[in-house]
Amino acid sequence: MTALRRREQLGDVTVHFLILGPLEVRASGKLITVEGLRQRRLLAILLININRTIGVERLADELWIEPPQSFRQQIHNAIGSLRRTLIPAIDRLRITTTDGGYRLELPESHVDAHEFHNLIRLAQQAKDSGQPEEAAKNLESALSLWRGTLLLGLDSRMISSMATSFDEDRLIAFESLVELRIQLGQSGSVIGGLREMLTENQFRESLRGSLMRALDSAGRQADALAVYEDGRKLLANELGLDPGPEIRRLHTEIL
Repeated sequence: MTALRRREQLGDVTVHFLILGPLEVRASGKLITVEGLRQRRLLAILLININRTIGVERLADELWIEPPQSFRQQIHNAIGSLRRTLIPAIDRLRITTTDGGYRLELPESHVDAHEFHNLIRLAQQAKDSGQPEEAAKNLESALSLWRGTLLLGLDSRMISSMATSFDEDRLIAFESLVELRIQLGQSGSVIGGLREMLTENQFRESLRGSLMRALDSAGRQADALAVYEDGRKLLANELGLDPGPEIRRLHTEIL
């Protein structure tokens, strides 16, 4: 069973908020449409701060480059629209008004981003317990939650910062999965994904090193050395830099 299918119950309604990609809201397996860019951006900001109050002024700074004088009323109206859309379908969800702002109240497990981090935690526990196959399965479930950049299509300073952080977490999880598959003698299963990920992150030496180790483990030493040489040329031509000490050591070991 994949992570997305392991959804808890809110009353009689199954719900899941998907933010690891374009924003989606699902209840009982059905897509709930949140109309309007401002309402969607507002919901996104509330979700990445789930169960924490966000001040009205901070919300205004995230929703507008230059907040209008009527920002309090406009945010109030947008919150009302979200309540009318979500609460009938999600009977225990609350968007609470506080003295200083608003708070979306919901168990964190109903947001895929929190499920992603929970699965990474379970993977680490399995790895520490000497269960590399179980750890790998949990990492694969965590990575399967991703459908694109976090909150793709919704822009704000807070969303951009969170997206950068989650992208790094995703890369670290992928690299951990690769190392486990190599350890399990399954390096061939990750080479294709590594090449694709490296194409998207050409200057990430840890990824390049993972691909070199996977190729070397698969008996493809010449290909591993070619990956190093491609990276060396890229750094020299684009940044005027040499490869770092760790990947140089790996290169020497493969030689």
